[in-house]
Amino acid sequence: MNKKIKILITAIVLRENFKTFSEWINRFLGVHRFVEYNNENSIYIEAEGSQEQLNKFIEWCKGQKKDIVNNIIIKTGTFKYL
Repeated sequence: MNKKIKILITAIVLRENFKTFSEWINRFLGVHRFVEYNNENSIYIEAEGSQEQLNKFIEWCKGQKKDIVNNIIIKTGTFKYL
């Protein structure tokens, strides 16, 4: 059964690079996701997949550019897009 999560990443991120890599990892893991850039320092993600797929996606997000990721918040609940 698929689950849904919301992820909010606050960081100094290059938008194009994060989006390109997240698209690649989603194809590899089979996770459906929506990415929205809230401002220069914040990315909102909605992701859907099996628990194993989501766990791998979360670990991937946490591992990206550790020197510039300030915070990652993961929640369940109501969703805007998925």
